[in-house]
Amino acid sequence: MPPSNKNKTFLIIILCAIVLEICLLFSWRAGLLSKWWQAITQKRAGDCLILEKKYCGQGKEVINPNMKLLGFNLPADTYVFAPFDGEFTASGTAFSDPKFKTRGELKHFLQLKKEPTAGKPGVILYFFGEFEPLVETRVQVKKGEKLARLNGVVTDEVNNLTLRLGMGGLTPEGVGYRDNAILGSFFSLNNKPANLP
Repeated sequence: MPPSNKNKTFLIIILCAIVLEICLLFSWRAGLLSKWWQAITQKRAGDCLILEKKYCGQGKEVINPNMKLLGFNLPADTYVFAPFDGEFTASGTAFSDPKFKTRGELKHFLQLKKEPTAGKPGVILYFFGEFEPLVETRVQVKKGEKLARLNGVVTDEVNNLTLRLGMGGLTPEGVGYRDNAILGSFFSLNNKPANLP
């Protein structure tokens, strides 16, 4: 007696389920599932290379007595990334926020420096806020690496900001100078290129 259409459909579904289960088993054993899951859930730098994509366009110009800054009001657990290879430094007072106490010592100033090379000027990126550094201080980091996590505390009450960014340069001779135009190359304000002279 030939099998009915319902039985054929049922057999096909059972066979597909067995094949899928075997594929998942081999993927799990090879570590592919965990790599796939990490790729989906991992936070990455956005177009601006310093913050996740959803935050890149939220900056506003902040006038500081020493330099123009780009300011953000970002939530806790927001990551900052290295937009270029360079030396990372975390410094400043340790904060005692009980929410972050178990996560390590918080810093209020971060710096990423790329030394001048072969006649090209260097770059210094300054981060102001309250951070939990994710890498050791005074180490070389790679572009795209997570540098620190913000704790979300407003550190600029006047402008209601949790993060401020500034940028400077180093001449080939090692002399520092302010250059906020470089910072504007990483960010756009209101979907227009940032104009930070």
